[in-house]
Amino acid sequence: MGAIQLTGHVLSPVSQPQNQSDFLQNLISQIQLPGGGRGGGGGGYQQQEPTVSLHDLLPSTTTAPLLATMASEAVDDLISNLPQGIIPRNATPAQKKEVIRKVLHSPQFNQSLVGLSVALRDGGLRGISDSLGVRLAPGEVGTGSDQVTIFVEAIKREEEKKADTNMDID
Repeated sequence: MGAIQLTGHVLSPVSQPQNQSDFLQNLISQIQLPGGGRGGGGGGYQQQEPTVSLHDLLPSTTTAPLLATMASEAVDDLISNLPQGIIPRNATPAQKKEVIRKVLHSPQFNQSLVGLSVALRDGGLRGISDSLGVRLAPGEVGTGSDQVTIFVEAIKREEEKKADTNMDID
């Protein structure tokens, strides 16, 4: 099981991701943003799209199937990003997944996703993208599109480039 299908914000595992990069690439490649991820268009009246929040795109209920199919190497990669001491010393892979599941279901994680979305919308897109190494296309910050959508699209482009590079190496 590895590729992920996202339809109406519901993920379902299709095959096994091998590492954190594969997990992220699978997740990012399947996110469908309202309106195709792009704002604007022709003239005339346009119905305003609802704003997108990272919390809406990554609810804990949809990340659980991904976690269930995740390889132990990918779990260890994710665990390395958590504070030391949160994982028991000789934790089994199942115990590690349980800790990650609890983190994904925590109010603090959800609040962080909402906070990051607000920061992106309030003018932080360039700074956040630069600090995370996410390249924005020229002029993307000032397009008037939802900044969260721009951020997610930029991450998708980065992951697609990595996937293409990995395919070229294989």
